[in-house]
Amino acid sequence: MNKNTLLFNTKENYYIYDGNTGNIFKINPMIKNIYENNFKSNIDGTVSKEIKDSMEEIDYLKEKGFFSGYPDEIYLDNIINQAYYDLENNMEGIILSVTQNCNLRCEYCSYSGLYDNVRTHSDKVMSFEIAKKAIDKTIVRASGNKEFRISFYGGEPLLQFDLIRKCVSYVKSSYPEKEVNFSMTTNGTLLTKEKLKFLVENKFMIYISLDGPEKYHDEYRKFFNSCKGSFKTIEKNIIYIKENYPNYYKEYVSFMMTLSPFRDVDEIEEFILESDIISEDNYIRVAFVNNSQELSLYKDKKKEENIEQDRLKMEFMDLRYIHAKIHGNIDYLEKSKVALSINEDVDSFDKKRIVKKASKKILPRGCCIPGQGRLFVSVDGEFYICDKCSEKGDTLKIGDVEKGVDAKKSVKIIEDFYNATREECLRCWAYLQCGMCPVSIEDDDKQSRERKLDQCSNMKKSIETKLVKYMTIIEKNPDAFSM
Repeated sequence: MNKNTLLFNTKENYYIYDGNTGNIFKINPMIKNIYENNFKSNIDGTVSKEIKDSMEEIDYLKEKGFFSGYPDEIYLDNIINQAYYDLENNMEGIILSVTQNCNLRCEYCSYSGLYDNVRTHSDKVMSFEIAKKAIDKTIVRASGNKEFRISFYGGEPLLQFDLIRKCVSYVKSSYPEKEVNFSMTTNGTLLTKEKLKFLVENKFMIYISLDGPEKYHDEYRKFFNSCKGSFKTIEKNIIYIKENYPNYYKEYVSFMMTLSPFRDVDEIEEFILESDIISEDNYIRVAFVNNSQELSLYKDKKKEENIEQDRLKMEFMDLRYIHAKIHGNIDYLEKSKVALSINEDVDSFDKKRIVKKASKKILPRGCCIPGQGRLFVSVDGEFYICDKCSEKGDTLKIGDVEKGVDAKKSVKIIEDFYNATREECLRCWAYLQCGMCPVSIEDDDKQSRERKLDQCSNMKKSIETKLVKYMTIIEKNPDAFSM
């Protein structure tokens, strides 16, 4: 039978996940056996009452849309039409790469050369003329949105503070009717009194990179000239903000925390809870280092032993999250920002899991409208679909400051992404939850079918793990995700 389903289990029960609707149904061991035998009811040559009851339950599941087979096509018309409209009327914001330079040299940085892209630190900076043109070409395409976001990106954007100040002044004088929100991600070392006064006056949302306590942070986040750690400088600056601009600190300061190998997660959480520089009001986003085995610390330690240790720590964080959700421990979830951030995909799963009814058409998942939400402008004025692009070729480029946004190129990215593995996606139970996007399969001159297929198995494992966590919680507390 053409199932389009996944059989999975928690420690207590077996479940079937339906790929067409996102529904999950608990099954008994007999149904599991029938399922695994391709719905042959006389497994042992007999038809017992238990088998008959189970077959009736399977018929009930079929009535509810389970086992209805795979879809026939990937339906792109809606997202393509939406792309043309939104890129003309509903642009949400841009990210201006104002410099490729930085006063730190963090080993895991996207400009470090550790990754498969061409980004490296350089003295290249964005001119005001390019920034102005980028703003003009995009803000006029945001008529359907009340707000428009402008983010400043680096390198370290505060190295180009004069340019940032000019951009803000230009936007306010040229587009006074538009509500524009400003933001930046910064290493926090250049937050002088003058700069902070400007950021506060213009209500900048700032995301400060902070990797936990001093001994962890300073292992990778070092000053370029001295190779000394940057923690003490950042700590001093954050305390100044907290003491002199307490409301701004609560509402506009967030932290970006990168978990590198060999970190004691309990120690990081203790730092978050007890440190003077992070409060319960601050949002913390947790990320992980890609290619972590290439970091220098890995080369100095026993890899296999520590990889296993890292894995066990993450599993322990998962268990603590699950335990807190089961017992409705809101206090722990609010305080344990690392555990919650790591499992935020599980936390949002309940809301986006179910579709109204099964369809023979796959509606696109994972791929956003390229360029609409986070259009990235390089120092040279090239337009890329977001800041995660490698900038190494034209695959994900959709215009520039002279020609503006090219909606046709954005649409082609959508088409190429789904057509790269069309047949495989049509036969995949996981497509409703798939999070792959064009950036993850970018190659020099194309979106790579091979890369997409390589990542597919890991994506499905990740989704299955999410299903197990989700149902483990629901078994013990059916209201866990409605609190």
